[in-house]
Amino acid sequence: MVSPRNYFLYTPLLPAVAVGTMEERSIVEPVRNLVQGKGDYYEAVCKTIDPVKKELVACFPKDAGLDEACFKIKYDMLIVGVGSVNNTFGIKGVQEYCQFFKSIEDANNLRRRISECFERAALPYTMEEERKKLLSFVICGGGPTGVEVAAEIHDMIFDDLKEHYPGLMKDVKIRVIELMDYVLSTYDRKIGEFTAQQFERAGIELVLNTRVASVRDGYVTVVKKGGEEYEIPFGSCVWATGIAMNPLVKELQQYFPKEQTHFRSLLTDDHMRVKGSDGSIWAFGDASTIDQPR
Repeated sequence: MVSPRNYFLYTPLLPAVAVGTMEERSIVEPVRNLVQGKGDYYEAVCKTIDPVKKELVACFPKDAGLDEACFKIKYDMLIVGVGSVNNTFGIKGVQEYCQFFKSIEDANNLRRRISECFERAALPYTMEEERKKLLSFVICGGGPTGVEVAAEIHDMIFDDLKEHYPGLMKDVKIRVIELMDYVLSTYDRKIGEFTAQQFERAGIELVLNTRVASVRDGYVTVVKKGGEEYEIPFGSCVWATGIAMNPLVKELQQYFPKEQTHFRSLLTDDHMRVKGSDGSIWAFGDASTIDQPR
């Protein structure tokens, strides 16, 4: 097994970790506990896969603080489960000024950022405009992740932080920016409408029919469907707009140009075998999709 992360992460509970409702150790399990006595584990990033030679190149993660060390592994059968990456849609400033939400590090960074915003806003000579900006929390994306992050931030602030910063509550704003006319658009519309009612009651603002045009330090520029453009200030901006193809998947697709035509994932048959690989490669999770015959 080759993975840059030496633990299994249960991502659905990540928003709860971000606000301290749940400890991070409750949603992780060391990989070595799972593979002990069953196989070998290498903490490394898979850089390339050569299905012709049936080998891959993996390297120790650069961000681990040690020198990168690369090595090759031969295989007879390969299972690809590398997932996806954050989709920025090429929007200027997202990478630099937004916080993503896919890892334990992301969750901890968000919790730290919220705490820093409140402490900075609580200083005696912080101007009103600056205070309102610091206490503005923006979530880009009204899907399941964005909605849950917004709800958890709200509960953290108004259930836990209210006692410590009573004078700041009037300036807190939580906004969810969504391109569609309702949130949770991948589900039945009634679910999105019910969520909107709950958010309205809680004071969470839904900015619907709106796309993000760009992001700069402390401000996100949005455009309404009618063409109106304006800026929303923020102390923290969470980017949860969806996923894009993992670069490793894109590279692997090039070996099978006729069979691999999906824009985001490896196409597999109904047994999850990668099409074009002669049954030597399997794929699962966000890295794959089962080819549905038309």
